[in-house]
Amino acid sequence: MSIFLWFLWLLLLLLVTIIFTKKFQTSKLKLPPGPQKLPIIGNLHNLEGLLHKCLQKLSKSHGPVMKLHFGFVPVVIVSSNQAAEEVLKTHDLDCCSRPETVATKKISYNFKDIGFAPYGEEWRALRKLAVIELFSLKKLNSFRYIREEENDLLVK
Repeated sequence: MSIFLWFLWLLLLLLVTIIFTKKFQTSKLKLPPGPQKLPIIGNLHNLEGLLHKCLQKLSKSHGPVMKLHFGFVPVVIVSSNQAAEEVLKTHDLDCCSRPETVATKKISYNFKDIGFAPYGEEWRALRKLAVIELFSLKKLNSFRYIREEENDLLVK
């Protein structure tokens, strides 16, 4: 009988946790609509077959901009020229940085290198330094023979 009560308390605790997380998990971001997700796999069950055909089918029912979950990772899909132009021109600062993950944090020294640094003053300073040091006329001329050798290999 004690195992049954233990299981009942565990089930009750799980239900209360689910209810509170759903109720208080209202996002402040205005995200686009998307299909209903499953708890662990997200929307991966909607992606059967060729990916571009699945996304085209989903965009017909949910619009040119939709939100999917690949597992626990939310992803915004843009599937029309007009929507892509709007996103890349009017909302360019919102989507110009790379996503911050544990792996990128470790390999980029806490997002301090030019490849993973978020867009801002520090990134612009890193980019300016890279342009001056790596793409100066002197540096480009010093690697000219390598470029010519690679071009010859490409042509052959």
